[in-house]
Amino acid sequence: MLRQKGNKAFTLVEILVVILIIIIFVIIAYPNISAWTDKRDTDNASFEIIKKIKEVKSKVDRGQYGMAMIHFSSPDFKYATLKIHSMSMEDYKKQYTIIGNDGKSVGGRDAKARTNCSYQINRQPWKLEEVWQQKKVRHWMNVWMCLSREGTIQGSVEARHYDTNEKLGEIYFCSINTTTTSEGNNRCNSGNKNKNRYKMQWNPANDIWLYRYNDKNDKWVFVRKF
Repeated sequence: MLRQKGNKAFTLVEILVVILIIIIFVIIAYPNISAWTDKRDTDNASFEIIKKIKEVKSKVDRGQYGMAMIHFSSPDFKYATLKIHSMSMEDYKKQYTIIGNDGKSVGGRDAKARTNCSYQINRQPWKLEEVWQQKKVRHWMNVWMCLSREGTIQGSVEARHYDTNEKLGEIYFCSINTTTTSEGNNRCNSGNKNKNRYKMQWNPANDIWLYRYNDKNDKWVFVRKF
């Protein structure tokens, strides 16, 4: 009887030791697991945004839209928000391709204006098709891109290509877990050195370059071109 009780007591000690080991492992491993999960979510979210852009571009290429404009617009920068607008083929031709004797399009755009588009719906005949959000990341800044079949129309310009000096649009995607919406060192922007950030650049032809921030080396690392 005494031996049996001893065995039971020893088994209970073993269980407590195992539980203690598990607790220690969780305490040590959780930060690494959490960081890995956040990185994975930010990676996936950035790729999903590009996939959404390509879906809209395919509708332009198929003639479903005459042109499209994606306005990255969020007043509080809480989540990455894409306001997707379309222009009918008829309106697109009036704005950009049917040119009068005065050198302006039927829609009143001169040669310079025909190389860009506006995000302001009162300046061009845009139709809001969808407001799409990716809630794993937030974006910075509020910018817009134009998607045309010819690939000649520029949206907002924030950067230059490092090699060709071509004018590029630019936006940043940041993890909602490592950045904030308020002013300070943790705000999602181009200057703060937060983990899990992406930089996306594009040209009028809608070529997209994606970069990932390496916080250890304080450098932007090229991921791929889309």
